[in-house]
Amino acid sequence: MTALNRRYYFNSELIWALFMFIMILSSIIDVSQASSSLSSVQPIKEVLDIHQGYDTDLSDPTPFGYVFRMDAPFHRFGPDQPIHQHDNPHDDDDHHNNPPQSSFPHYAMMVLKNITYFSADEPIRLEGYASVDAVHRLRQRSLKGSPINFQFSTYALDQVLHTWFQRFQGGSEEQKNGIRGRISSIHIVETNDKKMDDGTWRPLVQMEISPIPGLIQTLLYRESVREQPIEVFWGPSKKHSSLTSSTATTVKPTKTIVKNKLIKDKSAAFHQIVMGDVLF
Repeated sequence: MTALNRRYYFNSELIWALFMFIMILSSIIDVSQASSSLSSVQPIKEVLDIHQGYDTDLSDPTPFGYVFRMDAPFHRFGPDQPIHQHDNPHDDDDHHNNPPQSSFPHYAMMVLKNITYFSADEPIRLEGYASVDAVHRLRQRSLKGSPINFQFSTYALDQVLHTWFQRFQGGSEEQKNGIRGRISSIHIVETNDKKMDDGTWRPLVQMEISPIPGLIQTLLYRESVREQPIEVFWGPSKKHSSLTSSTATTVKPTKTIVKNKLIKDKSAAFHQIVMGDVLF
């Protein structure tokens, strides 16, 4: 081998080694950025008014929210609590901004007092009022640890546009079965003196629903009517949780480590994990 050939061979090996180093470094940076994006997702805590929830008046700007239903194996908790809707005197003037009063729920399984989301791998905490019949069935010990599908939504008023909108939502119309989790704790607070305006006693329910490992689902959150909904991921992967939040309309490709494989498309990672989970 001549000196010229040796020099050419050495340069080729050097270029190839440099190329591989850059590719590995790029992968590490991408994963690091994904992890740092996770830490930037702030917890979501919705403090809601139960009186507005039971007696909805759109002229009152107080936010409210509901759990519409919960479905566990052999237990179905449907919307059994009636919601009274006030006649809004400004409906005729504001029909171009606000949805009609009739489009808001007339029944709910639970009227929420608050709902809290901490991170993708932590439980969602619910606190609200349910019917006596629902509470009686929720007391059953067999429900703790059970898988459950549930749907919820909170409502808020855009102070600029004076328009009501769904702010925090789990289980959209596309997700007909809601989102799926596992009941980790149920606590019933005995409040004998707590009655609604109609004189009905309703127990306070405190519940934690944990995500199911390997099943990544999306919750929707928005700050105002004009802003696009933010996809908030819930559910860690089985070995590693490297989740980011993104707008629902624009999802930038990311590199996420799932089951020790580098997957370049975040949506592909989502479908891989969901399809690998056993539905109940």
